[in-house]
Amino acid sequence: MISFRDAFQVVAGLLLLLSCTKQEKERAEYPYRITGNVRNCEGCEVELKSDVTSDFELVDSTFVKNGSFSFRGELPDSGFYEVTLETPAAFIGVNVFLPSDSIHLTIDAEHKIRTNKFYVNEQMPSPFAHVFVSSASPIQAELEKYLLMRDSLWAKFFDDKDTMVVKFRKTYDSGDQALVQQWADSVENMRYRFPNYLSYAADLFIGQGAGPEATMFAIIDNRNDRMATERFRKYFNALPAAYRKGHEGSCLDEYLKENEERNKNNQRFVHSRIRNLDLLGKTPQGEEVDESAIFKHNKLTLVEFWASWCGPCRMEMPRYYTLYEQYKGKGFGFIAVSMDNKRDMWLKAIAQDGLDVHHISELKGPNGDDMRRFEIKGIPANMLVDATGKIIAVDISRIDLRNKLEESL
Repeated sequence: MISFRDAFQVVAGLLLLLSCTKQEKERAEYPYRITGNVRNCEGCEVELKSDVTSDFELVDSTFVKNGSFSFRGELPDSGFYEVTLETPAAFIGVNVFLPSDSIHLTIDAEHKIRTNKFYVNEQMPSPFAHVFVSSASPIQAELEKYLLMRDSLWAKFFDDKDTMVVKFRKTYDSGDQALVQQWADSVENMRYRFPNYLSYAADLFIGQGAGPEATMFAIIDNRNDRMATERFRKYFNALPAAYRKGHEGSCLDEYLKENEERNKNNQRFVHSRIRNLDLLGKTPQGEEVDESAIFKHNKLTLVEFWASWCGPCRMEMPRYYTLYEQYKGKGFGFIAVSMDNKRDMWLKAIAQDGLDVHHISELKGPNGDDMRRFEIKGIPANMLVDATGKIIAVDISRIDLRNKLEESL
């Protein structure tokens, strides 16, 4: 089951790679004030974080006292921020635009109030479904318009996914294995289409004449959909120069450049040969692995780059592992290269996931030599390598990999 928090904070792993450095400039001061009433969460901590242009940097924090909280201060930059409240039962993350004369939030930590605007799903409920936001800011109103549009596409994804599963199940008794496999592939493909639904919401929103601030938020909110990078670059270039050159615009430009570079690298690496077949990481026991021997022993080997803290990696790896279990006797190898820098977290993830493959790590995080050598800018990422060390695919999907294995083994 994927939680809302997982879906919107899995980007934390990628944010470690897509860092945005603030421009040197004279410090501006933007006063702000946020108040709130919170039910069922007395004493809970409330945090104000810089949302889209930093690694969720903490700006301020306070506690719920007598059912209320307040933030007041000055910010170095105007832009989008997030008010978060976390309890064992719920996670609330509310996007706000600051500065603003006043923003007031009404929150129920046990989800006992409903705005009747936002989609509610047991797998991925929107936190905004249980929060009232009161603000006179026109940018805040435009932000909510985008979030509602994103929410409608969010809901459509799950409706389409459920419909696809129903149709797939109807093929069970058909006796037509090709048809069953075709629908199974369609269901599997839906797993990868969730970002496409959300980026389409950004397309619709921007196409309806969104203002520059909300346009930048919508693009940054979908920065992990690399397939949409070309479209988003056009939207960005159409923004007024003052916004493109401002702090958030500069950060957005960096995000787009990262995606553009990764897309270009994917094409450049295919058909090239790994000159040094040995990867530099060591096993959990601190031993070296002869990767060149693994490559030579197998017709095809998947090299998967992941980390314990990367939610999408932890979801994707078991799916590829299923193929490994099926084809390992026919010449398919699997090497998992971790981007962790904390040994205990890496070992804990290996134990939890129980994937019996070759595990190695330099324990240098994104600064590992292999990450630089193969220009890994974001994870999950993978390379499919043949027996000679030639890279024949980059970021290959599970379905394409299965088809390649059927064809080659």
